[in-house]
Amino acid sequence: MADPFNSSTTTGAWAGSVVGPTLYHKGEFYNSSRMGSPTAIPTNATVTFVYWSWNITNKPEGLIVYLCDSIGGCLRVTDYQSAGSEDFRGRSANAEYYFAFGVPGSGSIFPVPSGMKNNLVVNWTSNN
Repeated sequence: MADPFNSSTTTGAWAGSVVGPTLYHKGEFYNSSRMGSPTAIPTNATVTFVYWSWNITNKPEGLIVYLCDSIGGCLRVTDYQSAGSEDFRGRSANAEYYFAFGVPGSGSIFPVPSGMKNNLVVNWTSNN
């Protein structure tokens, strides 16, 4: 049986920023570069909460934006340009994250939308 007086929990957070992609064609998703913890965190660390913000110039009609992790989970954040969520709770805090931008349809997008600074903060916890 575990000793409740000797258990320890470590909490922390990591932050990342990337410039978003440029979108040229409808019907395709364009991904930002991936963001991950810049320093080592415990291998068993799990996400408690994620904050993000994204921005793009010449925001096209019908734009769809997702925040995704390298484990395969994505959260649609189109209507939440700057917000936070528990949707990634319990997933590995060592995962990498990226934003995916797309516009339904076909053909070129004009004026061309260009990604701006996208930010992410991942809060995590680890039981030692």
